[in-house]
Amino acid sequence: MTGLLDCLLDKNYTAANEHGGMRTIRSLLEDSKELAVPVVDLVAILPDLKSQARRGLHIASYYALDDKNWYPELLTTFFTRGVGGSLLALRQFAKCIGEYRVQRATKPRGKAKPLKADLVSMSAFFPPHPKILDYSVNDRFNEYSNLLFNHFDDHAAVVWVCFGPRGENSIQWAGSLFLLVRPLSGTEWRDETIRRAVESVYSVLDASFHRAIVNTAYRQEAKHQLELTYFAFGHELKNRIDALRMGELSNKVHASAPKLIPDVDRCRDRLRTLRGMAGVFSIVAKSQDGVLPPTWVSASKIPAPPDVPTEKQCEELKAALSSAVAAFWYLEDAEELLVLRQINGGCATEVKRPSAFQATPLPPFNAENLEPHLCFLSGLAELCRNAAKVVLTASPKHDRPHIDFAVDVSRDVAFKATVTIFNPVAGDQYKPSESVGILADLFKCLNSIVELEQAEVLESYPYALSGDAYVSSRFLFFPKRIRVAASPYIPSEAL
Repeated sequence: MTGLLDCLLDKNYTAANEHGGMRTIRSLLEDSKELAVPVVDLVAILPDLKSQARRGLHIASYYALDDKNWYPELLTTFFTRGVGGSLLALRQFAKCIGEYRVQRATKPRGKAKPLKADLVSMSAFFPPHPKILDYSVNDRFNEYSNLLFNHFDDHAAVVWVCFGPRGENSIQWAGSLFLLVRPLSGTEWRDETIRRAVESVYSVLDASFHRAIVNTAYRQEAKHQLELTYFAFGHELKNRIDALRMGELSNKVHASAPKLIPDVDRCRDRLRTLRGMAGVFSIVAKSQDGVLPPTWVSASKIPAPPDVPTEKQCEELKAALSSAVAAFWYLEDAEELLVLRQINGGCATEVKRPSAFQATPLPPFNAENLEPHLCFLSGLAELCRNAAKVVLTASPKHDRPHIDFAVDVSRDVAFKATVTIFNPVAGDQYKPSESVGILADLFKCLNSIVELEQAEVLESYPYALSGDAYVSSRFLFFPKRIRVAASPYIPSEAL
């Protein structure tokens, strides 16, 4: 049960819906072999021990009946009627802690309906109500119960179990467990059966709430320590790269050994891309919930959620990403052995090799600040580096070593840019990259502005130059997910 609450606190709703916690509650309730529990609904408000901010958690498990959406629609109706809040928001809720209530149907509801065994789970976050509501607990509970009774026969009952701190307690939290129960067979059942069922889950849930609150504090401390590590590593590495003063070294080499200039320049360019990766660690540690500093991007340049990008915006972004791939290809192919081809319009066209490495500005970030471009393109640089390494170190060597890529920018509300890298692999070369995995996790802390997908083997590849297997890896960039302190827009994906 603590694991289920942890999933909800982390907003990992897919994992919560698949978690065994709700099945555990239902099995405890049905252990008497006298009850069936078609609806189990758990609601909680748990605090952040450091900030004292409160978070609302909700998960429900219910029988599909004739329509799997019947229960979400019921909740929508419940919250739009009466005072519009939950029972947790009522002023009298505190007096109900440690108790449970049972509401039976007040009028005949027809013959008993067969219960379908198909279970549906739903979970979500909700902001705790900003104010305490003055409304009768009994009336609000009856409003919820009567909505449930519309879907069941008159032998069903609704149970409400209340959790929370008792007496004076500085940690304020609350929870409710709502159940729709009915006799497993026949029409008669005993109050004692419900009492034993409630007691069997009360102690488990009460303990789980406390453990989840404590676990949150431990996780926050661990996250803080990790952020300090990220900052120390990223900041220190960036400072050491800057301290190398590669520009001054290049000037000295030009005067004494001009033939070494290309090697020095390539070393400087490699350090520049490494600085971008260090910047990812640094900004993850410094940003608050993925919000970027205003020096990185102007709030006015961030597209609003309903906006569709113009053709010019799409072409500019596509050109920037194509230039970035060419630059990273140049950097990784010092001996000029690799051919780079761009897939476009059903054709594979060779790309002209750049004469030098050029840092690529990535729209919509501020062009005068190099940091954000290096940071968010570092994932693409790593995918290109891995692809080049796999091709150049192949054994036996490829007859025509090459890398292909395609760039697609969606001209729709999603406004998603995708760079796909294709490369041949020999033998057992294919394996996931640890560095790509680390960067992918770090970008999740930055509101997933960038997503990275590891190389996967393709069943076929129409532009193959050899009989070898091909793999593809992907770099995805979402400009609408950019969040900056001064921005008036908050991407819907972040809500």
